[in-house]
Amino acid sequence: MRLLVFLSAFALFATACAAPPPPPPVDDGPMTIEDQRRKSWEDIDHRACNAMGGEVRQDGMMGLYRCVTPYADAGKVCRDSSDCQGQCRTSDDVTNYDAAPGTQVGKCQVNDSPFGCYGTVENGSVGAMLCVD
Repeated sequence: MRLLVFLSAFALFATACAAPPPPPPVDDGPMTIEDQRRKSWEDIDHRACNAMGGEVRQDGMMGLYRCVTPYADAGKVCRDSSDCQGQCRTSDDVTNYDAAPGTQVGKCQVNDSPFGCYGTVENGSVGAMLCVD
């Protein structure tokens, strides 16, 4: 009988010392822009970005942080994206829309940021201009 009382008391004591379960996460609604910016800063592996020669900076219309990595062939004259590490791009102010097909040139993309206004040059012809924010 003493053993039963001792085991019951031990079981009650053990369960009383157990940590309570964590509370459920609180949903405060959508994140603000500042919260998204802070999270984008925290989510980046800054050391890995620097090791690749990249720079952590705010990019795009929302200003979220991202690792922007330069291309070695930045600014090189090109006629097709296969000539570049990134894309072969041109801007509206330098594109000759009257050029004969296959003769248009562009320049290799400076870095891996997708943002800005540009057209891509493929096989010496410019596609539609695009603005990415």
